[in-house]
Amino acid sequence: MHRKCEVGTPDVAGAAGLAAACDYIDGTGRDRVRAHEMPLTGQLLDVLDGVGDIAVYGPRDRESRGGVVSFNLADVNAHDVGTILDRRGIAVRAGHHCAR
Repeated sequence: MHRKCEVGTPDVAGAAGLAAACDYIDGTGRDRVRAHEMPLTGQLLDVLDGVGDIAVYGPRDRESRGGVVSFNLADVNAHDVGTILDRRGIAVRAGHHCAR
């Protein structure tokens, strides 16, 4: 039944990329990945805490967080923030991305 409702070409490249990413994480070790992301996430949270008018979403306890930090800078368009950070070599995603 599911094939009847699917249209277009399956995302074979995306599936292969996901498989490669899973192999990389398994080879590196989840504990090593977590140990690497924890100080980076903490550093980001410290920087964001020092900037006024920023709302950081999610738990403040760093042990309860993952490596993704969602935030909103009051009265500034998310795409403008994304452009400014991109020009400084910081990769972010701006906007709703299907999660409105």
